[in-house]
Amino acid sequence: NRALVPVLREIGHCLSALGRDDDALGEYRRAVERTAAESGERRDLYERMAEIHRRRGDLRAFVESIERRPGGGRVRTELLARLYDELADTDRALAAYRRALAQSPRSVDLRMRMIQLLQRSGRLGEATAEYERLVARAPTETRWVVELADLYLRAGDRARALRLLDQASARAGDDAALHQSLAELFARW
Repeated sequence: NRALVPVLREIGHCLSALGRDDDALGEYRRAVERTAAESGERRDLYERMAEIHRRRGDLRAFVESIERRPGGGRVRTELLARLYDELADTDRALAAYRRALAQSPRSVDLRMRMIQLLQRSGRLGEATAEYERLVARAPTETRWVVELADLYLRAGDRARALRLLDQASARAGDDAALHQSLAELFARW
């Protein structure tokens, strides 16, 4: 049965290219039924289905149909988070990102997407807490340290930002990338 997945995916792709989106969606659904919940194949199929729904202007209906389906695992939850984010449904996107992070707590990509959403929606306190988690796991990751310091500054906590940057600078030693980022950040202050 799983051997049919690539064939069904290609048939769906050809049908979509011919403008037969309903038929393409049918083939993609048949393929999804034959994939493992956590597979990359399923992720790819969902993305192809979402692209058709974007073109048709009914992405929200697609998201709601995915939401109603039982199970689906992390791949489904991550997809829902990204699509709710795309639809500007902040509360549902955040809830889905949190569910996905509970399933994959080390996923930097998911955490960064959630942080960006938190920032866009003005929830700087929550965004700061998420950045603090990232920096605690990877204190030498220059970009995260600088972004966290920038959030501290925007919140008016200059002393905390300077402490963080001082610690990062001491750890980094001759790291040119960090020092360049620090110079850019200081220029903005």
